[in-house]
Amino acid sequence: MPVYQTPAPNDNFGNQPVEEEFPSFVKGWMITDIVFCALRGLMVPLSILGYHTIEKSDPLYRTALFEIGSNIALAIVGLTAAIMILNRVKEGIPVAYLAVVCTLATFGVGVWQLSINLRGITNPAERGGFIAGGVFVIVLRFVLLGFYVTAVNKAKDFLSRR
Repeated sequence: MPVYQTPAPNDNFGNQPVEEEFPSFVKGWMITDIVFCALRGLMVPLSILGYHTIEKSDPLYRTALFEIGSNIALAIVGLTAAIMILNRVKEGIPVAYLAVVCTLATFGVGVWQLSINLRGITNPAERGGFIAGGVFVIVLRFVLLGFYVTAVNKAKDFLSRR
């Protein structure tokens, strides 16, 4: 190496190559995802309790099994994907995309439940507040999902270079 040449990235001045740093954005979102999936996993027993306490005539009764199933799937698949990606396992990328599908399933169940609950609200002020709150939560969840997908794509790029 000539004296005035800048050292190559990941080359510790001619010594053993230094392993490339894992992107902070990816690391942060995978840790965040572990927290979110763990919380979702903790919600599963509450969903099961709700399923057993709700009357079969209640319109929300039909949604309960879908809520339980999508929560279980998201918790397991999401935790698995995040742990695999943090451990730099390339096979975690398709698992993460499956977690996105599970997330969309939970969105669908949530919108289904919102629409059922909305039918019972006749007061215009309450209805407006309910709709505004529902839209806010949906938009927030889509924004968070967008950040997650961005992190997964960055992890995919990083892991494909290894």
